[in-house]
Amino acid sequence: MMEEEKPVFFDQNGKRWLKTKVVLSVILVATAALVMWMIPQVTAHKSVNAFQTSVDTPITNNTIHHTTTPTIDQLNAQLSGENTPVIGEGSLVRLIRVTEHGGEQYGVDPFSRKVIRPLTAKELMYIGGEPYVIERYGHTADRRIAITFDDGPHPVYTPQLLDLLSRESAQASFFTLGSNVAKYPEIAQRIVREGHTIANHSFTHIDFGFGSSFQQQQEINQTERVISATTNRTTSFFRIPYGGNTDQSLRNSIVALLTAQKMGYTVTSYNFDSNDWQFTTDYPKEYPTFDGEDKIVLVHDSGGNRSHTIEYVENLIRMAKENGYDFVTLNELYPQAPALVVSSEPSVADQAALTGARAALVWPHDAITSLFGISIASIILTTLVNIILALRQRAKTKKSYQPIAPFYTPRTTIVIPSYNEGKVIVKTVDSLLQSWYENIEIIIVDDGSTDDTWDIAQSIADQHEKVMAIHQVNGGKSSALNNAIEQSRGEIIICVDADTIFPPQTVTMLVRHFKDPAVGAVAGVVKVGNVQGIVTLWQALEYMLSITIERNAQALLNSIMIIPGACGAWRKSAIIEAGGLSHSTLAEDCDLTLNVQALARYKILQDNDAISYTEAPQKIKSLIKQRFRWTFGNIQSLWKHHDMLFDRQYGWLGSFVMPNAIISIAIPLFFWPILVVISIQNIITGNYMVILIYFVISLSLQFLIATIGVLMTHERLRYIVAVPFARFIYGPIRTYILYKTVLTALKGSYVGWNKLMRTGAATYPSAKDRPRRTPVNTASG
Repeated sequence: MMEEEKPVFFDQNGKRWLKTKVVLSVILVATAALVMWMIPQVTAHKSVNAFQTSVDTPITNNTIHHTTTPTIDQLNAQLSGENTPVIGEGSLVRLIRVTEHGGEQYGVDPFSRKVIRPLTAKELMYIGGEPYVIERYGHTADRRIAITFDDGPHPVYTPQLLDLLSRESAQASFFTLGSNVAKYPEIAQRIVREGHTIANHSFTHIDFGFGSSFQQQQEINQTERVISATTNRTTSFFRIPYGGNTDQSLRNSIVALLTAQKMGYTVTSYNFDSNDWQFTTDYPKEYPTFDGEDKIVLVHDSGGNRSHTIEYVENLIRMAKENGYDFVTLNELYPQAPALVVSSEPSVADQAALTGARAALVWPHDAITSLFGISIASIILTTLVNIILALRQRAKTKKSYQPIAPFYTPRTTIVIPSYNEGKVIVKTVDSLLQSWYENIEIIIVDDGSTDDTWDIAQSIADQHEKVMAIHQVNGGKSSALNNAIEQSRGEIIICVDADTIFPPQTVTMLVRHFKDPAVGAVAGVVKVGNVQGIVTLWQALEYMLSITIERNAQALLNSIMIIPGACGAWRKSAIIEAGGLSHSTLAEDCDLTLNVQALARYKILQDNDAISYTEAPQKIKSLIKQRFRWTFGNIQSLWKHHDMLFDRQYGWLGSFVMPNAIISIAIPLFFWPILVVISIQNIITGNYMVILIYFVISLSLQFLIATIGVLMTHERLRYIVAVPFARFIYGPIRTYILYKTVLTALKGSYVGWNKLMRTGAATYPSAKDRPRRTPVNTASG
């Protein structure tokens, strides 16, 4: 026997946990250092080429040195609510400061202090002594039209518009949102590749009247970096979100104008608004007057249904051509050297900005779609395969039904390991004594209980010659089982948990299979005998599905991985050959099953008529304790027997069942946190439909699977009510348990049995299972 074997994952000196903490600390420090280094790089202002409007004047270096350079907040406070004068012509816009130098009045950039131009007497009269003025500039008149699209790119409408422009050999300009460029980089690349101008329209179409100055600047800056990283272009053109081309709309957009101007951008308006955002089938469409003046037309390729915009642009191009207009980009409309849109090699900061944007905007959607797709596909595929195999197995066992052999009655030892089981042990033994199978001995092993278990066990043994009571110092369940097996006289060993009751036929059903000398073990059916609320109802459903579908599928493949400790029979010689039960895992039933499977000479069967009823935890806290023990023990067993994986001599067990068990652990362990974070992020951003669809589909699949399981076993349909519990309650609990398991394994902590409190609530739900004999008398003496 393997009594002294070291528990799997146990690390007595704690070195593993120390190494783990060191590695994690190094990773965290390195990550933090990288982030702290990268943030200033990414948020630093990315310079762009300025519009060349400085004039050659006697002023030194074309600048006038003010005593101070005002901030955007100061200018906004001074200009907000004021009727700031608007002068000039053209579709470009800027704020200038009226400054006197040498008896002349000049328009000066308030931030760079560069001289823009002298102001005329007529302009000064209109300005009327105001210190600042908004200037329109960039007027041209060469029968050219610049079609400008805002808010894109869009995955549907932008490609259609690009196709139209390509067919008509027309060039255009696209004021893109950084968020959309990050989402659809291939469309932004196509815009540039086909010769159109790409421009900046902020990252999220922000209203610059709200938010901090840092946020406002980064709306422009991060868009520039994303455009650069995606298209290898740097653009100086910026259009104000929610901006207009009237004097008052310019005054209302003063913060956006000042922010972009201070950053060196050429703020671009338009001289004709199509109002295509209002287009419907019946909405009247207006077109510019082709009077020989250059036209900058505003349309949109995103932000809503733009199907009518496509028709509008097609008509606009036709009308422009009929009136002798040429199509130009903004770069062509305002040529200079260096150009306002130029080729540029993206920096590391640009690439980091694009990566960050995609991580926030694209990866969550892609990841959740992929995860949902993989999850749904795996559920459907795995479940479908298991259902088909289970149905074949049940049909096979019915066809080749193993009859009860009246002349095959080997001595059978029923072992009941007990620790503080005083409340339930009598009921368990009583059910076994009512068994139809006569040639049995029952061994109760008291594993150092601190309640009255030993007294009750002795009393029962004194009354019944078939019962033996053994007392030992507390050594754990595997120690108690090994002790009983060593003292047993039976050829067949049946293991029964002390909180489990057997109907009269169960022992007979289990033993009948061992007439075949190749059979090493037989798994029975464990059902919940205390269904009293949603927690136990769900466990009843889970037990039923795992046995009816999963274990029957495994049985067809001779790949059963667990003979349950609550209802399982073993050939004693197979147990001895496998080395007995080990103390190295908390799942001694799984460990022993894999040890016997590793011998590769025994069949392990499932008997659906060998039924037992066990007491399931009735409270969430108790359920967590039980499932942690199961999870930790099963992972210990899988780790201990990892050499069986993909080894052909173990057939489907090593190539399908064990890998599938590992996958069922790994998927929630690695993907559940991602799933939660991404789901929350998608909900916040309004992209909740994919999440809703996933949950509806997955919940529907679980209802379907539960219904199939109920129909296969002819159980009551009420079990299906517990399906949502598995999705919304136990799903997060199981993930918590998995993380607790991994943390415990990394720490190398010793994990004890963590026994649950018994209530004795397990009963026979079915009248046909109830024994008709007199129960055990528990009176001592």
